[in-house]
Amino acid sequence: MSKIPSKIPENKSLSQYDNVKKDYYSLPNGTIINSNPYYLDGLGEFKIDNGTDRDAVVKLVNTDIEKSVFTVYVKSKNIYRIKKICDGTYKLLFNIGQDWDKINKRFTVNNSYSKFRKLYNFETHEQTYYDKIETKYSTFEITLHSVIGGSAKTDNIDPKEFENY
Repeated sequence: MSKIPSKIPENKSLSQYDNVKKDYYSLPNGTIINSNPYYLDGLGEFKIDNGTDRDAVVKLVNTDIEKSVFTVYVKSKNIYRIKKICDGTYKLLFNIGQDWDKINKRFTVNNSYSKFRKLYNFETHEQTYYDKIETKYSTFEITLHSVIGGSAKTDNIDPKEFENY
């Protein structure tokens, strides 16, 4: 792997180094950044598929308290499942980027901040079938990348809004 020189030779331009793979700091997939166990004692599940070329930080925000109850790092081309989500209404925000700064807990390169327009309502209920009782609970799946036929809408948000959760 070539390194970008600290000083570009006079007859060369920086653009020749554009395709050089840069070493960015990354966390392992599924690294939990924040978790509130009070909201993670249910049966609900959320599958997050990050098919982008950049890593992501995903925040599950409870709309009653307007705070993230679970924040997780999802590496590029990886999937993560948030499990044991309590009943309630949640929104999902995400920050995609590269080169994780572990002190400031944010990406330093190629940042974008978004939120899904849809609210996700998690519910658990029991149903009786003949002599059996079945527990039904909510599960959702989202992708952070565009998919053909996908219907999820997102809006770009300000980094400050993301950090406020």
